[in-house]
Amino acid sequence: MGEEEFKCGGFKVKGNRVEINRNLASRTFDELGPADVYGLENCMRCGICSYTCPFWLVTKRPIDVPAWRTYEINKIYSMFYTGYGIVARYLRLRRISNKEFMRWTDSAYNCTACGACTETSPMEIPNWYTAILMRRILHYSGFNYETAEKLAKNTKELGNALGISNWKEMASKVGFQVDKKGSEYLYIPSPLEIQDMEILQSIASIFSKMKISVTVSSAVSDPGYYAYLVGDFETARSVFVKVLEEAKRLEVKK
Repeated sequence: MGEEEFKCGGFKVKGNRVEINRNLASRTFDELGPADVYGLENCMRCGICSYTCPFWLVTKRPIDVPAWRTYEINKIYSMFYTGYGIVARYLRLRRISNKEFMRWTDSAYNCTACGACTETSPMEIPNWYTAILMRRILHYSGFNYETAEKLAKNTKELGNALGISNWKEMASKVGFQVDKKGSEYLYIPSPLEIQDMEILQSIASIFSKMKISVTVSSAVSDPGYYAYLVGDFETARSVFVKVLEEAKRLEVKK
């Protein structure tokens, strides 16, 4: 980027330096629980986690080592939430470089959150979660992939990550009971399931042949995990709440 200055959403990238706004750190880390903090602070960067990462096994790139992402997130966390990190930040001894930050987007999405890295980590570090935290920072700072932001925007505005708006008609067409109160199950589909009518038809057929009492909500056609996985926790949380509200409204058991 040369000497050109770029300002966006709490990050300022100038030359080879990245300056981080305190508000961005707060929005990212204030909701972390003890287990999350444990993961950030106790990773030994031994790299054993890489041997069960499907991406690293193919690419062998340092940025695809799960612990690399955890270390990058730990840099920001420590600069605002630990004594030594705050001192190091003021003395400019700890920072995120422009070169490193510009590799975040590529690294953050080379993770399926499968959790294999956690299973093999000697300290059981949830490196998959730091990949999602990395996406959260990219979302806030405006550096996220456009396609990822589109999924979050569709979820927020249309209630469906893929922008499908005729869910009620589609559900009725394949034989689902819509907004039927007192059913045993409330079925919340994946956007990918309702994108293909044949898959949706097969799911409805399975429920019917198993004689399971199931209904769908006309107001919910997405469980919200796309928004969560691209870093928009707020939108995902609103969908989770909507699912709960619909379950109560329709008086379902499960």
